[in-house]
Amino acid sequence: MAYKGSAIVLVPTDSKEYSVKVDGRVSFVNRYMRVTPYDIGRRIIASLGPPCNKKFKIENVDLVGPLLAVLFLIAILYYGYRIKDPSATDSILAPVTSVLLYIVLNPCLGFVLCKLARASIAFWDLAGSLGYALYSHLITLILSVLIYQEESNAFFFLCLFLFGGLSALRVCIILITSIPKPAFRLLVCSTLFVSHLLFLIFLHFAYMHPTFIYGKGSDKRISTKIHTNL
Repeated sequence: MAYKGSAIVLVPTDSKEYSVKVDGRVSFVNRYMRVTPYDIGRRIIASLGPPCNKKFKIENVDLVGPLLAVLFLIAILYYGYRIKDPSATDSILAPVTSVLLYIVLNPCLGFVLCKLARASIAFWDLAGSLGYALYSHLITLILSVLIYQEESNAFFFLCLFLFGGLSALRVCIILITSIPKPAFRLLVCSTLFVSHLLFLIFLHFAYMHPTFIYGKGSDKRISTKIHTNL
């Protein structure tokens, strides 16, 4: 897959730099996979807030940062999955399955809605934006584990609305500028906003919360037995 565009390439020759304008098609790898660690860090910070100032107005996205977010998210979920009572994990999917289903289905649903709304956004741009929004999930779950060991729902919901809400709001603001009709803006943005937050709530209670059994809340404390069904 290729994308139309232009770029400025600096070619050093005999201690001189020549600016060569290259017009043509930008390959998928150059567009979404070639990114520096510095750019990934800037985009992670930018993904945690709406594009309201210069630092957060970074529109270019890649797929390397989202892939790292997926790997770290699966790792932290397996930590919670391992320390929960084995009886609390019998009726739920493995963390890797839940995360992979979300990162496949949610961008596809969002892209279908965007196409129905005639939004001018590419699928991989939408997938990259939603992928960077997963860093809010990582921060929320890690802070809840480090500070309250996932036992304080009040602290979790505070982080949920602070980090998860701001990252989802950023995606919505980006989509609003590409959707022409207000009614479709409400439909697309509200769907992605709600699915983003509901997924974080599901991860918290299904995998990380030590006293919750999926499908029937429980007050039973976890045992010290290590989960061996991995």
